[in-house]
Formats: sequence, structure tokens, C-alpha cells
Amino acid sequence: MRTIGPIVIAAAALLMTGAATPLAARHGAYGLDAFPDAFAACGGKRTALFQACRPQSEVLARATAQAKAQNKAVLIEVGADWCGSCIVMDHYLNGNFVRGAEPPGAGTAEDAVALARFMGANFVMARLNADDPTIDAALRPLGLRNDKSQGLPNFYVVYGGKVRRVRTEFVELNAGTRSRGFSRQAILSRFRGGLQAVRPSAP
Repeated sequence: MRTIGPIVIAAAALLMTGAATPLAARHGAYGLDAFPDAFAACGGKRTALFQACRPQSEVLARATAQAKAQNKAVLIEVGADWCGSCIVMDHYLNGNFVRGAEPPGAGTAEDAVALARFMGANFVMARLNADDPTIDAALRPLGLRNDKSQGLPNFYVVYGGKVRRVRTEFVELNAGTRSRGFSRQAILSRFRGGLQAVRPSAP
């Protein structure tokens, strides 16, 4: 999204090293179903979020099959492991909350739970690697392209043959050009709107 400053990198490191107080496991009771984790898919060789060792169309196909079986929508996230905003967003969507270290405007622990519960109840996530040369072939059938010009992550909600982009760069909490996190209430509102656009009966 924006220039990644030291605050975002520090926050990401704090979250990933266990200093956070998680309200749920990353893919637990509240968190998103995500198939498959890059870490597992790559044989546990690296603690990555984004697939780097299988065709991106396969990642999307498996997520689509899982979503269909669970009657959920697919949430495509185009991102990269070097993207600080992607790392922080992953923790937000999965209910992690850093007690005493949340930036002003990020919301409460209750907001963290509400966001993660909504995401987990409605989406299976397909994390696609923006740097993988196979990503264009995965996105093309949906009428999408790998556009990094506006920054990362890029989100798309897919259900019943319909696709809606969800833009999250506008809900970042910024100090100058540096991101300090996101507003959880605004994230929830945007993903709820994206889901209702493709699935009007959604909560």
C-alpha cells in the first residue's frame, strides 16, 4: 500500500514473534480458513504466508473447492512476504490483538473478535503471491490482473461467478507516509460490503 516504515515492520515482528496476545489461533475458532498455508505447502522450509512453491492457479482452485464445500465465498489476497501491510492485515483478519500496543483507532479487543468471527464465518482465503510468474494465469479467468501499482495487499471477494474488489488502503492508520495499522471497524465494514455485493443474502 504505502511506504513501509519501521513502525509497521516492528509491529509485524512483534506479532509474529509471539509478543501478541492472540484471541484465537491464526486459523482457529475465529480465523479464516486458508488453503493451504505456504509454510506447509513448501515443506515447512520457511515461515511464509504466500505460496512460493506451487502454481497459483492450484492454490486458487483448492481454496475454491474448499469454499464451495463450506458454502463460503473465496477471498483472494494478492500479496507478498515482504509486504508489511500484508503481514499485519493477516493478524487483524485472524483475531490477533496486541494488548497495550495497538495504535489509536485500531479498535478494541471486541472489535478484533468481531472482525475475525465475520471473516472466518464467510470466507476461505486464497493467498496468491504477487511475485509468482504463474499468478496472471490464475487471475485471468476471473477478469483480474496482477496490478501492484497501487500497492499491496489487493483483495477480491468471489462467489457464484461474481467478483468484487475490496480496497483496504483507505482504512490504514497513517502517520505521514508511514502506516501504523488499520481500523478494524472499517475493515469489517468494507469486507461486509464486498461480500454483500456478490452474495446479497450474506449477513
